[in-house]
Amino acid sequence: MTTTTTTTVDRIRRSNARGEYTWNDLLKHNWNELHASVFNLETAVTAAVGRSDPPKGICYHWHCDNYERFMHTLQTSLKCPLVLTAANNHNMDCGRKLMEHDTLPLRLSSSRVIPNVHLIGIGSNWSEAAQPVTIECSNNNNEARIQIFAAGSTDSGIPSSWFATSTRSGLVGLPPLISQAAVEQALDVLKRQLAVPPQSSSSSSSSSSVVVVVRVLSIHWGPNWADASSTDSQRFRQL
Repeated sequence: MTTTTTTTVDRIRRSNARGEYTWNDLLKHNWNELHASVFNLETAVTAAVGRSDPPKGICYHWHCDNYERFMHTLQTSLKCPLVLTAANNHNMDCGRKLMEHDTLPLRLSSSRVIPNVHLIGIGSNWSEAAQPVTIECSNNNNEARIQIFAAGSTDSGIPSSWFATSTRSGLVGLPPLISQAAVEQALDVLKRQLAVPPQSSSSSSSSSSVVVVVRVLSIHWGPNWADASSTDSQRFRQL
């Protein structure tokens, strides 16, 4: 029994090193028609496990080495720009280690290490966290530019101490979307974010002319059991 269990665990670990055990269906799919793919990176990515500040009941962790290995695998499978949003309630489950520039994933942002993998929603200050990534693409002689932004609300469990400021690292934070006043406050933050110049673009087109500009905003908000929320709470979240 012990030998079988050990063999199974070893097999899973080998598969996970390539991403096959957890992501096999995703990796096998044909994604040739995609211009970009957006994933919510809802975990801390660090070399060492730290302590969340403030303390949390549930914390997630992904080791940097596994992250880098899997992103190479995923990028090869998707064959399109991969955008990771870290504006969520788990990116600093191991403290602010995620924000250290000598560790991943910040070191991988702007595709400096893995081509066409972009990180959005967090940064060493608010302006950096607010930056969108721009994906340029073409289809049937039509040119388009896709700008992707990310933010997170405290009603998803994000501590306000994780919010980035002009002098503090963190994510683009929004108030809990539970009232009309809070929605208006969130819209003010988002309008300010939409005015931030984008990161370097990831281009798959041969022309610099742009016909269409599409803006995509990813917001991490609400409790896990949203069906238990009041009608008013659901209505206020319809930005």
